[in-house]
Amino acid sequence: MRFYHPEILTLLFLLIIPILIHLFQLQRFKTEAFTNVKFLREIELESRKSSRIKKLLILASRLLALACLILAFAQPYFQKNKRDEGRNTLIYVDNSLSLQAKEKDGGEMLQFVKSSLLEDLRPVGRNYTLITNNDIFRNLESEGLKREILDINYYPIKKSLSQVLLEAMTLQDDDIALGSDIFLFSDFRKDDDTDSFASNSSDQFYLIPVRPGRLENLILDSLWMGNPDENEIKLKARISSQGMDVNNLSVSLILNDRLYGKTTVNGVSGESFEVEFKIPPMTTGNGVLTFNDQRIGFDNTLFFTLPQKVKSRILIIGKESSYLRRIYNEEAFDLNFRFLEDLDQGMIDEYDLVITNEMKSIPLPLAQSLKAYVQLRGNLVIIPAQDAELFSYRQLFDALGIGEIRGEFEREKLITTVSYEHPFFNNVFRGRVTNFQYPQVSWGIETSLYVASPLLLFEDKSSFISEIPVEGNSIYWIASPLDTEFSNFSESPLIVPVFYNFSIRDRKAGALYYLLGIRNELVVKSDSLNESPVKIIQGDEEYIPLQKNRFNEASLFLEDYPLTPGIYEVKQGASSLTSEAFNYDRKFIKSEYKDLDVLKSSLPNSRIVTSVKDGVQEVNELFSSRNLWQLFIIFALIFLGVEMAIQRFLKN
Repeated sequence: MRFYHPEILTLLFLLIIPILIHLFQLQRFKTEAFTNVKFLREIELESRKSSRIKKLLILASRLLALACLILAFAQPYFQKNKRDEGRNTLIYVDNSLSLQAKEKDGGEMLQFVKSSLLEDLRPVGRNYTLITNNDIFRNLESEGLKREILDINYYPIKKSLSQVLLEAMTLQDDDIALGSDIFLFSDFRKDDDTDSFASNSSDQFYLIPVRPGRLENLILDSLWMGNPDENEIKLKARISSQGMDVNNLSVSLILNDRLYGKTTVNGVSGESFEVEFKIPPMTTGNGVLTFNDQRIGFDNTLFFTLPQKVKSRILIIGKESSYLRRIYNEEAFDLNFRFLEDLDQGMIDEYDLVITNEMKSIPLPLAQSLKAYVQLRGNLVIIPAQDAELFSYRQLFDALGIGEIRGEFEREKLITTVSYEHPFFNNVFRGRVTNFQYPQVSWGIETSLYVASPLLLFEDKSSFISEIPVEGNSIYWIASPLDTEFSNFSESPLIVPVFYNFSIRDRKAGALYYLLGIRNELVVKSDSLNESPVKIIQGDEEYIPLQKNRFNEASLFLEDYPLTPGIYEVKQGASSLTSEAFNYDRKFIKSEYKDLDVLKSSLPNSRIVTSVKDGVQEVNELFSSRNLWQLFIIFALIFLGVEMAIQRFLKN
């Protein structure tokens, strides 16, 4: 026999009170004088004996009644299931944003899971472990388990199923051979593509899907800036529909806390469609794009920032070229040409991009300055000259540590392949181009680069333009001069996006917003003389992220924080550096559900439980018991009745 509330058994010490009352109860006898006391003495002895027996019987019935009452409040039970007492019980509740989906009666799925556990779960006198996406609670008893379940809220970072199972295995007691019963309440989305799971062979898994009957939702998928125009900026957004048609959906654009415009859109279920807003070209500040959808709320709003345009400073060392002047125009760039003899190497660090343009030789001091520049400041583009001194370029490669020069080639080569998947070409192409006229070169330098990724390739699969990462920046090697005598690449449509992207140090530079819950790197201008750390602030929330300072910049590394979408101010001391926008990741609601039969086949000792209610019942079945408190209440009443009968019918 076990007890739900064994602590109440301590009240059994109260049984000593009626015993003490019995022992110390004193009764005075009054003496009466009679002529003949022989028979009176016999009656006195008999009365005292029967009175003592009556008091002992009353005491016993009272003690038994009180003891049964205390035992009833301790709620004794017999456990029907002879389950091994050494096994662990772990419950995982998926509290990711996708659980905002509505069930049939309009309630959110997470709230349905919580109410089912709170109302139907019958915890017994043992400990549980509760796992969520943001917390782990060990050794929870009945009240503690209910309290933690009640406090579960949505969390934007979702653990993968493999991570949950790994945590469950590490949380097991020392004797892991006994295993655990692990209950997984989740919608099991396909974005977790893990196929292998860590588990103990004696673990038992219960897969409990938390899914709406039919998912109907509108998703504000993404926001981006269209092709730049002298007269306007085009803000474009994609809206996706799931399981419903879109009729006269009103989408609002708010800029700098003012309603800037509205548009109405229509669409068909299962499709994506775009909306567009046009704003003045020099607009800066913070914005919000939003619409009203009562189904799932977290994907109805996108925060974004339009930073102030700052001209990138470009330094070109060597030959002056007209195509570079056309690409790096005065409106967006501060372009400077310098010949080697006019170059002040101490000023190189002031530029965002340095291009060595068809230099015949590169002196070793300049090579060392370029190495320091790439490590600390910005990107470097190397374009060789047709009469280049290979020994000088080999010295440059050695100083930069990027590879070796094998020799020259003097035959015509076509540039036929673009690395579309490379992040360098993000937002450059809408699709793969197959019908453009291939650029060609007639002379170049063959190299063997150590850690490089090709951007453009020749027809023989050798690289025409390569990217070599260095300390967060990049070195770009072009295998041929771009003079029209040796190449027509400067006349190709590819020349503009390629050289424009050379000037972008961070592939996410100029991003309208960042996603929460993933690793983000923010590069902000900072005061190198200011010893204060860079902070991210929104209202009362303040974070000091992991950061790396170099020259007049700070790289901020964000992953676990912030957790709330919105516009955050980036400050160093009292100085405001910039503002950045953060939004929830939409992948939690866009992906489809896993096939539980496939998941079950990859997870040993697992069962599929069809509903949340059945899952809670499975937990209860493990600890099914026969309650005995009613029986002890009956015994208490019986003993009280016995006491009353003794008082009434048993004479002294």
